[in-house]
Amino acid sequence: AGNPFDILKTQMMADKESKDKGIRYYANEIFKYKGIKGFYEGYNTNVVRAMVNNAAYMAVYDISKTWLIS
Repeated sequence: AGNPFDILKTQMMADKESKDKGIRYYANEIFKYKGIKGFYEGYNTNVVRAMVNNAAYMAVYDISKTWLIS
């Protein structure tokens, strides 16, 4: 669900030419050239990143909780 926002954020950060372009500009450009699928490019990498992030978070949480309780 968050992948379209990651795509927009990346496009905005990559454009060093203009700071005046808003999120609507980038959304229109992506939709114009790539369609709705353009917002979901790289979703598989994003899912893997989220899985690793959540696994690390849960492991640290569990270890910390066990340590604090004991």
